[in-house]
Amino acid sequence: MEVNNQPVEEVKHFKYSGAIIDQTLTFTENSVKRANQRLFLIRKLRSFGISQHILEMAYKSLVESILSFNITAWYSNLSVKNKNMLSEIVNIAEKVIGKSQKQLCSIWGKLPLPRPHRIGYMKPS
Repeated sequence: MEVNNQPVEEVKHFKYSGAIIDQTLTFTENSVKRANQRLFLIRKLRSFGISQHILEMAYKSLVESILSFNITAWYSNLSVKNKNMLSEIVNIAEKVIGKSQKQLCSIWGKLPLPRPHRIGYMKPS
């Protein structure tokens, strides 16, 4: 494969912003591991008596952000096993926080699809 007449190295996986992306754009175990590590932090916050509102903010910042990173690229390709692993993380977070959280399937379903850019398109003035 070439870009601008320069050969591009093919790799089996690539790390980008802390997420490992493989050649089939499937979800990797690394993201589940990172999400579980951060759930531990939320459990610790709860043990200190932090309010439910703050716990929910911490979950969305620390865990949901990992799970939903580039969700439009990989979610539709997930196996049932991987979808269940993700759902389990969200379910554990709900128990820790004490409040229902959005499942990733609902987050993915509500995202707008990217629109292709038309070359040479100009907005009317």
